[in-house]
Amino acid sequence: MAGELVFITGATGFVGFRVLLVVLQTGYRARISIRRESAIKVIKEHLLIAPYVKWRFRFCSGRVTYIEHIASLIAHATEDVEKDIVLPAIHGTTSILNSALKFPSIRRVVITSSVVAVTPQIALMNGDDKNTYTADSRISPLPTPPWGSVIAAYCSSKALALNATDKFMDEKKPHFSIVNIMPGLIVGRNELTTVAEDLLKSTNVFILGPVLGLQVPAAACTVIDVRDVARIYVKSLNESKVVGNKNFVLDAGKIKFDDALKIAEQEFPEAIESGVLPLGGHISSVYSVFDTKETVETFGKFYSYSEAAKEVIGQYLELKART
Repeated sequence: MAGELVFITGATGFVGFRVLLVVLQTGYRARISIRRESAIKVIKEHLLIAPYVKWRFRFCSGRVTYIEHIASLIAHATEDVEKDIVLPAIHGTTSILNSALKFPSIRRVVITSSVVAVTPQIALMNGDDKNTYTADSRISPLPTPPWGSVIAAYCSSKALALNATDKFMDEKKPHFSIVNIMPGLIVGRNELTTVAEDLLKSTNVFILGPVLGLQVPAAACTVIDVRDVARIYVKSLNESKVVGNKNFVLDAGKIKFDDALKIAEQEFPEAIESGVLPLGGHISSVYSVFDTKETVETFGKFYSYSEAAKEVIGQYLELKART
């Protein structure tokens, strides 16, 4: 309901910032958690957020009604994957849920999960066209040490965090409902990025890699536009339209990462001719089948990969033109 207070974790990140923007545009008030004090100025003075600061940030001291838990560690190089990837994913989720138990005003918690939480790692690595994975699929048996590579540890962390959420619901029977959002690789325009090359430091590399001539390691080819992710996060707060204690898979359908090459040729021929987009890159794509019927019925159709790629390549060219 418009005007109610939403607490958002991870609002200084790619997805969290977009969710924050949609939360404010929809009419909610926002309270956000920030790890670094320097990020406060970045958020409050951002051109897209500034119009809302005076009357929706400064005076949001009321009781929180909803939580959008978006803060989530990405797979990153580390010598201790259990300490730096697996345990933080589990504890970050259970900490939010246990804290929410202390506040009767909270009615719903929306949590960042992932398609990797419901997909066996062998399917993620090699693809699987024989099975269909749903939001209610679960990995069994659950992953155990040794965790393997950073990517394997990340996938395990998501499965274990989801299991911890399921266990919390069964054992605690909270007064609030929970919605798990399970996106694939999230791509799209990053409103916090000001340097073109920084787009390559995120999942947008899976769009930009082929058009910039990069050879990127193979990855599970399941993608979703950040606009859809943010839209679904915020619509999930509407208790009258979205049933609680549900899980939703977000996947835009079967594509190949190298489809970005054709999209660039169609949409940005001048950039190709000038050499800004050299093309020639490649990413091997493996695909598993996800049932998104209920997600689409509840929230509407997704943006296509073509639309997402056009946004990302367009932003890259905009930022390059400024340098």
